[in-house]
Parts: sequence; structure tokens; C-alpha cells
Amino acid sequence: PTGPMLGGYAIRFTNLTGEPEMLRLQTAYALSQATGAGILPPLARFTAFYPGPGEAEGVCKLAVNPDEFSTEQIKQFADAVVGHLRRKVPAFRDAKIVEQSPRAQRRDGRRLRGKFIVTDDDVLSARKIGPAAIHAWWPIERWDISQGPTYTYPPPDDAELEAAYSGWYRPAAGRFAGGGDRLLRRSRATLARRLDERAPAGPVLDVGCGEGALLDALHARGREAVGLERNSSRSDVRAREVTEFGERAGEWAAIVFWHSLEHLREPAAALERASELLRPGGLLVVAIPNRASWQARLLGPRWFGLDVPRHLVHLPAWAVVEFLRSRGLRIERVSYWRGGQVMFGWLQGVVGALPGRPDLYDAIRQPDARSRELGPARRIATVAAGVGLAPVAFALAVAEVSARAGGTVYLEARRP
Repeated sequence: PTGPMLGGYAIRFTNLTGEPEMLRLQTAYALSQATGAGILPPLARFTAFYPGPGEAEGVCKLAVNPDEFSTEQIKQFADAVVGHLRRKVPAFRDAKIVEQSPRAQRRDGRRLRGKFIVTDDDVLSARKIGPAAIHAWWPIERWDISQGPTYTYPPPDDAELEAAYSGWYRPAAGRFAGGGDRLLRRSRATLARRLDERAPAGPVLDVGCGEGALLDALHARGREAVGLERNSSRSDVRAREVTEFGERAGEWAAIVFWHSLEHLREPAAALERASELLRPGGLLVVAIPNRASWQARLLGPRWFGLDVPRHLVHLPAWAVVEFLRSRGLRIERVSYWRGGQVMFGWLQGVVGALPGRPDLYDAIRQPDARSRELGPARRIATVAAGVGLAPVAFALAVAEVSARAGGTVYLEARRP
């Protein structure tokens, strides 16, 4: 094709009113009139509105030229388009912006829309998807478990990931209020006891060890343990990807991916390397959010297990089970409760559906560990809503687990 290669910039709204199909027409008409009158730049007329994925939600996708304009200029252009829509289209007047592209996403061709089904192998092998059907499109999941694992698109670059993990996400003073950090350490002590009982003699490797709560619990039981983490000052932690880790290959009694596999760019390669590092009879433990769960399908973008941009891949339990079996590991345990966060996943999603979209996860964290400022009154109201809705979340969690479709899944696989 000739001419400039445009990119895409997307804005996701909630609290929209009116019929979704009418909004498509109203958006196109309002912006066409504005560009014709010289109120907005000509590119504004290529803005498209797409309804969903939830009720009263929608995405405006702007066509931009990232080679000609800076990110700041593109954001100013987006602000002008949104301001005009608020003035001219009643459905946008009280709408709230809940997410925006961090930058303009380049497109390989001129297609504005397209469907691309990512296969299990694509995701587990972290294959880069290059077609125009993917580039510059907004990462809205359709939550169809028949399509297997999916990626977060567009994938964040290293700088965006570094920012996502810094500051409030895991402060040195701790994350949770009201004894939450003690409860976390107690749960890791329970996991350490199980590992000590189930794994043969030898060291344990914790991939994505965080603050090192599991390492401490294993040390307390007399087990040698080493962790892998992006950044750490601990002497028993290596700042290294598991795919690049080669210490004591074939000697590890157990390797743990406790809610860390979904954070990796190459999950299949990570599992392959782990199976190589294990000693014969060694135990591989994986806990992940289950994309095939009821809460993933029903809560959609409010699902606690989504956690964009930190979660780079969204895996259904069956895909990981089949992958491990294909690599010769013996599946010994599949639990839809032991992976944790099942009831809280429902509670976070149900509370988040209330007016004002309260964030229970922020409310139970310490002030320095919150993604945004939260006043005392709003925090108390959010926690009270969580307490009141806890019986509902518990009933949903029990039903989900009973149907073997829990919000998380815990797997144990053994190397022969």
C-alpha cells in the first residue's frame, strides 16, 4: 500500500447510555460533521465505535499516525475527539473512561478489523503474532473457552512491565492491611508443608518468588530453597528467567510456579525448562488463574485473574494439563480450590459491579500498596460491601469448584 501507515489508539468507556448500534451511527455522524466543519482534524472521521464487551461499555478506536505525531500529541487528539463526543452525543455525556492505549499501536496493513484465533500452541510457545488482524487492535477478550489460551494484546514492552511492577504493586512495607500479610505467610507455610511431604529429598526452586514467603517457610522446615524474581536483594534469589537458569540441572526436588506462569512471556519454554531441571521423581507445582472458569466467563473484564498488563497470557486449566502430559510428566493432582483466590475472585467481581465500580482489592491493601488514592469513607463502604456480599461469593465459589471450573487451578505433575 502507498501513503502513511496509520496506527490505532483505543479508549474504553463505561456508563454509556443508548442502543449500541445507534451509538455507532451517532459517533460516525458527529465526527464526520466536526471534520467537515474544521472543528477536528480530518483523521477524526475514521474513528470507529465498537460496543461491549460488557453492558453500557464500548471502545472508540482512533486512526492515528505514530510516525508524524508524538504520544502526547496523539493523546491531545484523543482528548479533543472525546470532548466533542461528550458535547454532541448524549450517550457519552456521563460516560467514564476506564482504560486507554498506553501508546499508538502500529498496524502492518490497512485493515481496521479482523478475527484471529490464537491456538494453544501459539500461546504456550509465546509466538509473536504479526498480521494486521492483530496489530493496533484493542485487547478485549471474548471469553470463549473453546478457543483455548489467549494473549494480552498489545503485549506490554519491558518499560511498561517495569512500571507495572514498581511502586504500589509490591512495596517493601507489605501489601495487605488487617493481618493480610500474616495470612499470606501462613498459606505459604501450608504449601511448604505439602511440598516437604510430596517431593523427594533435595532443593526447591520457586519461580516468581515475590517477597520470598515460600522460601522462608521452606527454610524453616530445613529445606534448601532458591527463588527467581525480577528484582530482589535476598541472597537466595536470582534475578533471572527460568529459561536462562541452569544451576544444578536434574537435581531439583520440586519446582513451583505459584501464580507466576501467567506473568511470563514464554510459558511453554518455562515449563519445558522446569521439566529438565527436575530430578527423577521431582514434583512440578503450578497454580494459575483458570480462564475456563465460570467467573472468567461471567465477569469478563472485571475478572480478578485478568490483571492486565502483568498477566501476559490467560490459560485454561485443561491446556496446561495437556501440555504437561505431552511432555511426559505424570499428572497427580488437579484441584480447583487449592490454587487460592477462588472466593475472592468472585467477591472482587461482584463488588466491582456496584455503582461507582469500587475496587475491593485496593480497599484491603495498605495505603502505599493501592493503585490509586482511596478516601476513608469510600474504603469503609467498599469493605462493608465485600462483607455483605461474601455469602454470595462463597456460594458461587462452591458451585464453581464443584463443577470443576474454579477461578484458579492447582496442578501437581511428577517427572518419571
